[in-house]
Amino acid sequence: MVNQRINKPFFAANIRFLRRAVGLCERGSGLSQKEFAEELDVTRRTVISWESGNIPPKTKLARMGKYFSEKLNAQISPENIVNEDLTGRLEYIPFGGIDTDMTPEQRKILRSIFLSARGLSRDDLDKVADYIDQLSDNVD
Repeated sequence: MVNQRINKPFFAANIRFLRRAVGLCERGSGLSQKEFAEELDVTRRTVISWESGNIPPKTKLARMGKYFSEKLNAQISPENIVNEDLTGRLEYIPFGGIDTDMTPEQRKILRSIFLSARGLSRDDLDKVADYIDQLSDNVD
């Protein structure tokens, strides 16, 4: 199922990224390690191990691929999770349809802003939102 080429850093980053993307799709905030563990019927310690780069057995990888595929409405195989850097795959980031009337370039910029804002504090996010509001007011 999974070929011999295993990239532990990709795997660890992919699990964190996809776990958060599932939460964003379902409720607008990331899925916690505990919640993800419950979904896959493992312990939180197991999820922490995966997010540190420890590769699970093929059966768990297959289950993860199926879980992420269903939750994100995308085709994600165990090979993808282990061997590819999925963190740049913007199609996994939901925008709830707000980007349907945007040009592809606007959609790309919005997703870039979203990705860049991931580590910002609430105060900084409020500043970004205020700035965007100011720019929008100037367009009208």
